[in-house]
Amino acid sequence: MQTDVMCVCMCDLGLGNLDQAEEYLLQAQWTVLKTPECPSTIRHKLSRHLGLLYAAKAQFSKALRQLAYDVSTSAVL
Repeated sequence: MQTDVMCVCMCDLGLGNLDQAEEYLLQAQWTVLKTPECPSTIRHKLSRHLGLLYAAKAQFSKALRQLAYDVSTSAVL
């Protein structure tokens, strides 16, 4: 389910629909935070997508934080 939301989000990012992409990603983030057994692969993909979103919105400190988390979790996989 989460990967479907992230695919839709990436389409919105590509089309420049940043607000819609952010809405989808924040819903996915809330679900991931409320699901302790969520696989780390989904957590790291979510962080990557959030990082790309924040970079596109010129919110670079948020982007850096998310992308750093993406790198640290993907290194463990």
